[in-house]
Amino acid sequence: MNNSDNVFIPGYKQPWFWFLMAPLVMVFIMGFTMLYLAIVSSDGVVADNFYKDGLAIHTRLEQDAVAASLALAGTLSVNGLQVSLSLDGQLPQIPDALTLEFIYPTKSSEDIVVTLIRADNGYVGALGASVSGRYQVMLSPNWNDEVQPMWRLHGIAIFPLTTPLALLPK
Repeated sequence: MNNSDNVFIPGYKQPWFWFLMAPLVMVFIMGFTMLYLAIVSSDGVVADNFYKDGLAIHTRLEQDAVAASLALAGTLSVNGLQVSLSLDGQLPQIPDALTLEFIYPTKSSEDIVVTLIRADNGYVGALGASVSGRYQVMLSPNWNDEVQPMWRLHGIAIFPLTTPLALLPK
């Protein structure tokens, strides 16, 4: 009897061993990668008080209705870190300052708030850092008194902007 046909080959040198082990190794790698990402990254809570937000929706709808009744519209331009806005409509009193919010859809830590000051041909302001990605843009007045009506304008854009963004009431 010839034993040369029955040569022992270790398992790790067999192709079938690696064929069967590759999916198992990939599952462990992907599992630990997902565990690492879950621990390191914080999702953040987008809305943490649903009851309060539910009550505030009436206020938001009223602000949209006021903006529509005043026929307000804005045109936003971003040039580097410089923000300029022209505002059209039938405002009884023109605000000295406006609040421009760049709201990131999923992370509140990515939100940016810019105060726009009235200039000769509209409003101007400056960003602290460049904006990139998809943002909801919301514009509202900064009134010093509570007598003036609150309104807001909306827009959705992907930054950096190549064309001016129209801000309209919802």
